[in-house]
Amino acid sequence: MSFVTAAALLVGLLVATPLIAHLLRRGRAQPQAFPPARLVPARRSVARQRSRLEDRSLFALRALAILLLALLGATPLVRCSRLSLARSTGASIALALVIDDSLSMRAKLEGSARFERALRGANEILSSTRRGDAVTIVLAGRPARVALTPTTDLEAVKKALGALSVTDRATDLDGAVQMARALLHELPQRDRQLAVFSDFAADSVQSGEPTPWAALPELAKAADDCGLVGAERTASGISASVVCNAAEAARDRRLEALTNDPSSSRGDTGKVLGSAELIQRKGPQTVTIAIPAGQEALGVRLTGQDSIEHDDSAPVALESLQLQVAVSADSAHGTEGSGTASLVEHGLRALGGELAIRPLSVLPDDSAEFARYAALILDDPSGLSPEVRAALSGWVTRGGVAVALLGRRAESAVLGATLEPFTSGALPWEATHEKGLDLASTSWIGPEAAGFSELNPRGRARLESALGPESSVRARWDDGAPFWLERRLGSGMLLTLGLPSSADESDFALRPGFLAVLDHVLTLAREHSGQRRGLPGVPLRFPAASRAELSAPDGTPLSHENEGTGETAQHLFTPELAGRYRVRAGDGSGERIVSLDPTELAMLPQAANLGARALGRSNKEPSIDVSPEVARAAAGLVGIEVLLRLYRGFRRRSRQVKGDQRPLHS
Repeated sequence: MSFVTAAALLVGLLVATPLIAHLLRRGRAQPQAFPPARLVPARRSVARQRSRLEDRSLFALRALAILLLALLGATPLVRCSRLSLARSTGASIALALVIDDSLSMRAKLEGSARFERALRGANEILSSTRRGDAVTIVLAGRPARVALTPTTDLEAVKKALGALSVTDRATDLDGAVQMARALLHELPQRDRQLAVFSDFAADSVQSGEPTPWAALPELAKAADDCGLVGAERTASGISASVVCNAAEAARDRRLEALTNDPSSSRGDTGKVLGSAELIQRKGPQTVTIAIPAGQEALGVRLTGQDSIEHDDSAPVALESLQLQVAVSADSAHGTEGSGTASLVEHGLRALGGELAIRPLSVLPDDSAEFARYAALILDDPSGLSPEVRAALSGWVTRGGVAVALLGRRAESAVLGATLEPFTSGALPWEATHEKGLDLASTSWIGPEAAGFSELNPRGRARLESALGPESSVRARWDDGAPFWLERRLGSGMLLTLGLPSSADESDFALRPGFLAVLDHVLTLAREHSGQRRGLPGVPLRFPAASRAELSAPDGTPLSHENEGTGETAQHLFTPELAGRYRVRAGDGSGERIVSLDPTELAMLPQAANLGARALGRSNKEPSIDVSPEVARAAAGLVGIEVLLRLYRGFRRRSRQVKGDQRPLHS
């Protein structure tokens, strides 16, 4: 306590002044003999008792008022551990509350979760705001988003804070800070402050104004944790991915395979089918569990304890999480020395990711066999039989994506074979002197499309006859002829390109843009068939025509947002928690697995990423301005004294009236 604060509180010693004045005024009464008093019956005197009781009450009120005045004088100088805003001027403040709602905020520190402590701190800061202050709330779970736009309605801010809950998202602290800065710069207040409630288990925040300050630096205290990213079936059992942020977190811990899914039931985990010990090390590790033949494991669980119990269990995927892509290509189109792999297969493998490539020597004639695939790529097909066309059309209608790279064989279809549903009838193959594609029509692909200006084609398929009313041209040749057609068929998509992948016909498959084309195909496949695996906070997309419905791991239906209109309309479901999500659609049911982000599990708190200035500010004990409350209390005491005097005066007059009406002999 400083000297000035102590001096201000010493004013409270003046509380003895009314007592001293009362004692000086009281004195001592001198008794005087009055002989006629013997003729009056003795009565108990209550005047002195009433006066003494009244004096004590008034003394207590006045003493308390003096103490409140002393506290009122010292209030601006008192500091405590409660969070509060530091006002440089008397003007209103524009405040942004950046609250981290990512998975790492579930860690428990001293009995309570980081997120719960963050909400308490945010409410403490909110209690120090005044009328006219503008407040906005931004959440730092990836992707960062605005929970409440700037408002001066402080009650609305309080309700918004009460509605927040922690999620399983990864952390996007820098994105949240940049978003908060943009919101603050739109406000008229000159005093702008940005408070961050996070454990800072994220990349560094970019510098800028206003400088963010760590409101609760104790949230960045390290907490050991191991978490399950996901688990899949293998030929011999279960393969699970585990990430630990510290080697100590993996000490003496095992992974168990269970007959029930603990992430869905949150109750009975069933029978343990097998287990395997974790390696005591920091970072990711793959754990394989052998299970008895004929048994089915639906979930996995880590034994032992760490700071986050929520991420110690995960479902086992019942379906393959890889995107299944079928490729029908002539082995003659492969690269030199590549064996039977075509350039299309090489390109798909170069993209990486959770992708399963299935070469097809013969196309199936049953739509049920197509159902396992999300995309089909036909490289220089010579035609499709009626059975294959029917199966292919039915599969595309239900959400499949089919691509045809047309070459010389397109005009040499056998009897009864056509290229429907890609085109109607045979397409001519012609020699061309065009160098490549019109870059203006391929700019949407990205910078990789620049190489398409020099394809050196020996020929091309003329697609004008395939251009129907429902088709759109996505790319053109230099002379304006269509090169790339897209057509929606039911819930799926058909893509037709005027060149094959063969290096003998052009440089199309040898350009970097070819990988961008394949990536576009995979993106369409994921959008139309629905991703098998997702991350918390990343929308799962389904065509609106599929009438898909999603249920969370606990069985709660998820609401969706609409994107696009007409045939391009989609339903977007945003899962907040990891686990197994059930899908019910018009063409059947299935599941989607939402897994934790490995980077969120591996990242440790890095409190220094806001800079020394920001951290220094947060370490100062903030002042608590309770002057309005103290002033109102002092005014209330004055009011109580006035009411007390009026009440006692009324009682005294009432008693006097009753005394005047009594008989004389009494």
